[in-house]
Amino acid sequence: MSAVEIDWSSAQVRSGKLNVKFAAEPSSAWRKRFELLARRLERPGESWGEITVKKTRIRVREVSEGAESDVHHFLESVLLETNAAEQQDPVTTDGEQDGLDAVDRRMTDAFRRFQGDDGDRSTASSDPA
Repeated sequence: MSAVEIDWSSAQVRSGKLNVKFAAEPSSAWRKRFELLARRLERPGESWGEITVKKTRIRVREVSEGAESDVHHFLESVLLETNAAEQQDPVTTDGEQDGLDAVDRRMTDAFRRFQGDDGDRSTASSDPA
């Protein structure tokens, strides 16, 4: 599958809801992956609400005035991550996706790289459980 893009020229806000179309319709598995990654990357206190993905568009609820650049950056970041995951772990022929495992692996590796940081204050201890 080729990389999915957002058609920002289609963006429309009504009653604080942003609707923006994809340049081409992505697969169902790609849309699910995008929505899951968006949820994983969201932080409390952001200037927008729930993000949902439909067949041909993205909807962002409760967008605050002045948050346009942040929403754009966030959606483009999720888009890039979803496209990268799709390239690394495409959907299998039976419809299951293992790309989410790849995301988990990358995140695990990123956290483990913190071990050697100068700010590491961990001490050897027995099983914390």
